[in-house]
Amino acid sequence: MKRKMEKKEKLIPLGIFALALFAYLGTLLPGVGFWDTGVFQVIPYTLSFTHPTGYPFYILFGKAFCFLEPFGSIAFRMNLLSALSASAAASFIYLLCRRLEAEEYLSLGAALTFAFSQIFWRTAVRADPHTLHAFLVVLLLGLAVKWHQNEENKKRKPRLLAWLAFLYGLSLGNHMMMTMLGPALFVFVLSSEKKLLRQGRRLLGLFGLFLLGASVYLYLPIRSAMNPPIRADYPLNDWSNFWQYALGQDFKGEMNFLSPNGPRHFVENLPRFLGTLSDSISPIGLWAVLILAAFGLFRLFRKDRAIFFLFSLALLIPLYAALSYVNGDIDRYYFTAFEILVVLAALGGTALLSGYEKIGNYFERIEESLAKLEKREALPSRWPDLRWLALAAVILPLSLIPLNRGRVGNISAEHFGKEFLRVAKPEALVMSWWNYSTPLWYLHFAEGKRPDIEIYNGIDKVPAELARRFDGKRPIYLIQPGDRIEALSKEYRLERVFLACGETVYEVKAKTIK
Repeated sequence: MKRKMEKKEKLIPLGIFALALFAYLGTLLPGVGFWDTGVFQVIPYTLSFTHPTGYPFYILFGKAFCFLEPFGSIAFRMNLLSALSASAAASFIYLLCRRLEAEEYLSLGAALTFAFSQIFWRTAVRADPHTLHAFLVVLLLGLAVKWHQNEENKKRKPRLLAWLAFLYGLSLGNHMMMTMLGPALFVFVLSSEKKLLRQGRRLLGLFGLFLLGASVYLYLPIRSAMNPPIRADYPLNDWSNFWQYALGQDFKGEMNFLSPNGPRHFVENLPRFLGTLSDSISPIGLWAVLILAAFGLFRLFRKDRAIFFLFSLALLIPLYAALSYVNGDIDRYYFTAFEILVVLAALGGTALLSGYEKIGNYFERIEESLAKLEKREALPSRWPDLRWLALAAVILPLSLIPLNRGRVGNISAEHFGKEFLRVAKPEALVMSWWNYSTPLWYLHFAEGKRPDIEIYNGIDKVPAELARRFDGKRPIYLIQPGDRIEALSKEYRLERVFLACGETVYEVKAKTIK
């Protein structure tokens, strides 16, 4: 936005932040959760490891929130970090829209639509790096656009480009999906300042700042050598292991966007993406966003080709990667595309309102000219003011709030964890898998409950590990063994442990006699 913000308008982003945070706090997960939620609550506190790609920036940034002593448990603080990141993302969407000169109410509507959509809300209330990723994406896009506009105005701001390089490198340490934004930023910077390729020293400096930000990944080998309580599957102070872990090569078979089958998966999964957005903001809301976003792209194409290509690539590449990736909670990977769509929708709505006003003014001038020729008074304007539609763009997202009230997921995780730790025998070995290991890790390591027990994660390795470690003396428990129960019951006598929360747990009593 080339003009300066008025003082009263500066309060709007703060209002968006406060409103979103107030809504999220009303549905914030109060304690530990299952699956990724549980692990993202415990690893910052213990400075440990989760699954690839490591999330070093999230871990180190989250560690700071663990020191917020007055604010509930460690789990609650990490959930609060997610809510704060989500609120900031919504606030910065408004700022980005206004910088691109979108109409004020439409910019507000775009921010609220994203904030109060079900797809985003359900992640905003639990520990997860994807909300921080959503904030970093819109922050980087806003910084890039501001740098571009300053360059257009001949106001040299080399520090903005320096910050862009550093923050992009740092943001890779939060989530590697940020690599999908890299091509858009790279093309945008070079198209905005073509002579940059001939400035070797400056390029080298920007690359150095990028590496400085990305150096947060040094956390992985350094911390791995210190033997943290929750470790990766292999030591990360080995160079090949480091790259395997940091680049997520263990999940390579699920990354179809790297294979020739990527386009097919993209086309097949596109209806799922649209269906998810439809469920999140209603079918009418989805069609409104898509149609307005198309007009927004057209407006950018006519007004600024560099920003047009920035937003086109920032939309298509992350969306292509998300729709070609196999993940149990894939909805979180749609955030970047959704952010871009709501920003483009605000621009498209602004273009339509502007076009409508120009047409109305044109016909009014014709009417005034005819009136002068006929020497009569001009008829009053018959063109209604459609700015109430922009106001509706604010009211409609607010109507999504009741759909999310009371949405607190995974609350049973704390019930399960505390119930199991209450009944587990002293010095027990617990063999579990990711969904159930993570809340036990949290209660064990973050809250110091049952320090006598050992938690072994990896259900696929349980049969071999059980055969190696079973001696008939130490209590051993199997949590949710699934389809392995039949084979295990042939080798061991298993006794069902009944928990009040209803989860399936077996105690290994003895080897069967053959």
